[in-house]
Amino acid sequence: MLTDSEIEELGYVPEVGHIFTASWGYDQTQVNVFVVVGYTPSMKSVYLWRGHIKGLDDSSRVLPDTSIPPIPFNKGSGYNGSPMDGKVRPDGSIMKKLYSGAMGQQSRFKMNDSAGAYLWDGTSTFYQTSAYGGH
Repeated sequence: MLTDSEIEELGYVPEVGHIFTASWGYDQTQVNVFVVVGYTPSMKSVYLWRGHIKGLDDSSRVLPDTSIPPIPFNKGSGYNGSPMDGKVRPDGSIMKKLYSGAMGQQSRFKMNDSAGAYLWDGTSTFYQTSAYGGH
């Protein structure tokens, strides 16, 4: 369990169902959604499955789709379009250590050496381009 000072530093207590999002890309922008399906006894790491996105009125704005259940990562087939480092566990989840958000941002985890996913605030939308065309 997290101590009060760890909760204050992290700014977050993990709960199953919480959503993390990441927006990344160079000549195109992709959005990934991750759903907490469990956490370690220390509560300092979470187990994640892939979430889903849905488009808004215009085709470039998206947000997490909470009406569709999350799905496990597939072993041996990459991470289904997600640039996520980590080992896929037998239940299809990936474990990630939580970090406090930088510069007042929400709590996060590192997807890989250059990208992070942040706790979704429940309202933010994201810009995403087509896989076939950039900005």
